[in-house]
Amino acid sequence: MGWKLEENINEGKVLQFVNEFMNGESIKLDRWKINIRNDNDDTEVIYMNNQIIIGSIELIDPRKRSLVTNIVSLIKDSKGDVQNFINLYIDGEKIVFDEEFSTIVIKNIPFYMGNMINIWGSINDFKYQTESFDDRLLEVVGIKNLSHGHKIRSDQESGYRIGQGSDIRIVFDFKGVELPVSVDGLYWKETESVTIHISFENSDTIVAKKGTFAASTGLARKSGWLYKRGSVNRAWRLRWCTIKNGFFSYYEGQMDKPRGVINLKESHINTVVKERTSFEIITPNRIYMIDTRETQEDVNSWVSACQLEGSIP
Repeated sequence: MGWKLEENINEGKVLQFVNEFMNGESIKLDRWKINIRNDNDDTEVIYMNNQIIIGSIELIDPRKRSLVTNIVSLIKDSKGDVQNFINLYIDGEKIVFDEEFSTIVIKNIPFYMGNMINIWGSINDFKYQTESFDDRLLEVVGIKNLSHGHKIRSDQESGYRIGQGSDIRIVFDFKGVELPVSVDGLYWKETESVTIHISFENSDTIVAKKGTFAASTGLARKSGWLYKRGSVNRAWRLRWCTIKNGFFSYYEGQMDKPRGVINLKESHINTVVKERTSFEIITPNRIYMIDTRETQEDVNSWVSACQLEGSIP
């Protein structure tokens, strides 16, 4: 991600690309299993890292479940009726739509149709967890019409948040229509009454251009609840923590202003501590002790994120 391979090759920057790739950063990315089952119980399985798009913002080649090399992008301002042809379930709960959508996006990453645009939006609220690439959660976003889609592409607006969950089920109830579907570059028009079930499979490690991945998405490289020990009162307190743009920040709650901000470029991370689930952020003025209360793998994930953000110029 962030490589622009074709552009680099066309401009004769192959050696530069190889060097940047060798110095790229490893990022965990969830991988999702998609079961497609029809009324005859015939099942097809495909896998997704990025997103599934259902709807009529982009009309696509009608060849069923085949990779399209020449996609004719015909843009259509539909009446926003996707919800009339599907039933959507998130973690077993049926979604009752209070808006009309021409497109529904179920996404694992913030990018939409090749644009570095976070259609979920960057505002945190208490209803949903902060978006991440390896949190075993998918975000479900609605796009109302062509005008709304253009505003999202130009970063003027975000999509409509429908929900977030780890188990997504879409039941297609067709009434003589063809509904465009795409999954990570696999395009087709669905014409059958099928059920699409999306569930977590595993996490893959990908290589991204150093310093561009988290910055381009506007997301924190890592975020979550951690315990921080006080400097005066040595009690452990639960804090919402984020790693972004070279800083480790901690908050009382996701919607609060930060209680503290640590410059990771001026810090050293120490993992040799008494508590096996802890690590220290050592600055010129203070030592911050952080405890994940989780596994060693989780500790390593936070430490790696701190070290990576601290190393980016």
